[in-house]
Amino acid sequence: MNPTYERFLYWCIFHTEKAFSRSAVYERSKHRRDYLKSAIQKGFRKKVLFYNGTPVGMIEYAPSKVSGLPITGANVIVMNCIWVHRRAAGHHLSKQLVAHMKKDEKGAAGFATLGCEDGPHRVYVRKDDMEKPGFKSTTSTSKCITAEFPDRRISRI
Repeated sequence: MNPTYERFLYWCIFHTEKAFSRSAVYERSKHRRDYLKSAIQKGFRKKVLFYNGTPVGMIEYAPSKVSGLPITGANVIVMNCIWVHRRAAGHHLSKQLVAHMKKDEKGAAGFATLGCEDGPHRVYVRKDDMEKPGFKSTTSTSKCITAEFPDRRISRI
């Protein structure tokens, strides 16, 4: 893998604004690296969107068996994370990233993710932010929801 882009695989693009040495990437991301060794072979994907050489958005998704989120379903693709930098807002980049995921995984039975209904959460994105790229709420448990695209059916938690 190209060392210039390697850090984007292990860390969120939000944390990759500054340059890190290759050894720092390996030292700080051992668990992530171990997870990715098997997950990539089983369908894990991460796409980073660049504008003028700067990362401005990303999406991470995998089959439900290797996604790391508590979502199950035969041939279901789980979006682990999607993020678009505030400075790139207003250009429908999250919709483009989701469309790319759907095109990449066109044989999938469905697409799912988790979102939270109230306030900013460090682990899951807000429900409102999931509706912008096309996810619809299907199940609400406590403060977190399972969401899917309305044109695809999935098994719920």
